[in-house]
Amino acid sequence: MTTVSTTLTWRDWPAQRQQGRAILAAVVIVATCAGVAILDPLIAAVGTVALLAAVSEVLLPSTYTLSESGVVVDNVLRKRRHPWRHFQGWRAATDRVVLQGAGPAGIIARRRTVLLRCPDNQEAVTAALGTWMADVPGSEA
Repeated sequence: MTTVSTTLTWRDWPAQRQQGRAILAAVVIVATCAGVAILDPLIAAVGTVALLAAVSEVLLPSTYTLSESGVVVDNVLRKRRHPWRHFQGWRAATDRVVLQGAGPAGIIARRRTVLLRCPDNQEAVTAALGTWMADVPGSEA
């Protein structure tokens, strides 16, 4: 694998671009948790955190970092790190790049798949991936 000594970092916030969907998701989370809070406030609190964590990459700003060690997706509620060996390839789509997960089982490969939202710098992201993942079969180059 070719090593590059630079790091590519950017920030994205899909909720800012799709405010209607973000407001709807927030209303659904609040309504669901308020309904559950009537029965059990502790379960409502845990459920609220779980629901927010599930949609955090869309509702909350995320920072993406590509480096020689792999990919890091970081937001307020969670930080995911993936070394390059967790991917079997990548493909560019509209305003994003999909890193296709690798693993011994399909469920592991799906869990390792990462969506890099990069509407403002897709060319820089694909150029970096072309360098860091040049030796990975199935990758665009």
